[in-house]
Amino acid sequence: MYYNGLGIKKDKEKGLIWFKRAADLGSLNAKLNLADIYLFEKSYKKAFYWFERATKQNSVYAQENLAKMYLAGLGTSKDKSKAIFWYKQARKQGSKEAKNALRAIRVRIKKSQKP
Repeated sequence: MYYNGLGIKKDKEKGLIWFKRAADLGSLNAKLNLADIYLFEKSYKKAFYWFERATKQNSVYAQENLAKMYLAGLGTSKDKSKAIFWYKQARKQGSKEAKNALRAIRVRIKKSQKP
């Protein structure tokens, strides 16, 4: 509420404090909100941190975003094998985005192996 000013005076700092408190108490939505806020602000290490915490609650959204961050090296070093791992985790939960991403990675690998 504070972060977006819903029914109350907008106060992003106070909003972040409340999101962090809720996240520390286990709120998946708070973790995802923090990750999205930091991703939007291009604070990639912080976004990575919160997506990683959200994956512990089997969030497909967090798994997909962590995979993207590993592929691009945002907030962490590039690591294709970790990206593939997280896409596979999301695919196990029925993510079409992850399935398509894994297919695209396989195609790129095959193309790079051709003489």
